[in-house]
Amino acid sequence: MADLSIDQKKLPGVKEVCRDFAVLEDHTLARNLQEQEIENHLASNIQKSRLVQYDLQVAKRMQDEEDKRARMRNQRRQRDIVHSDNEIAQEIQEQLVKQALDKRQQEEKDEAIARRLHEKELKEERKRKKQLQDVPYEDRYYEDNGGTLALKAVGFLLPGTSFNTALRDASVLQLHRNVSNVHLLY
Repeated sequence: MADLSIDQKKLPGVKEVCRDFAVLEDHTLARNLQEQEIENHLASNIQKSRLVQYDLQVAKRMQDEEDKRARMRNQRRQRDIVHSDNEIAQEIQEQLVKQALDKRQQEEKDEAIARRLHEKELKEERKRKKQLQDVPYEDRYYEDNGGTLALKAVGFLLPGTSFNTALRDASVLQLHRNVSNVHLLY
């Protein structure tokens, strides 16, 4: 090896070398600590990011489940409303049918009563016509003071009574008979 000569005067002192070494060592240590801090920070960020992603997935799954439950509740509520509406419609339909049947029965009863009354009136009319036919022709008419002719066979004219009054009285009497007959039919 070649002899290298070192100038001792230009060499730094031990204290300076120790100080430079300590600065270099501090610098290396600071750099290592900074790299470690950066690595820890990056690892923490990666872990936080993964945790956030996991939380988002869990939150999304929970929201989907809640949405599904809400849709099921709404569908159930809609089915209940439809079922309730159908029951109400069925009840109304049954009531309408019953009312129609009741109305028809009442109409039939009224028609039967009207037929019976009509038949009775026809019988009475025939009876009156027969009675009128039994009265001799000359005795059928009575002349009132006003010159109005009335049937004696009806039997409504009294001496001093006008023909119009006799007809009104006859109408009232016939109405009274019809009302009495209606009560007898029931």
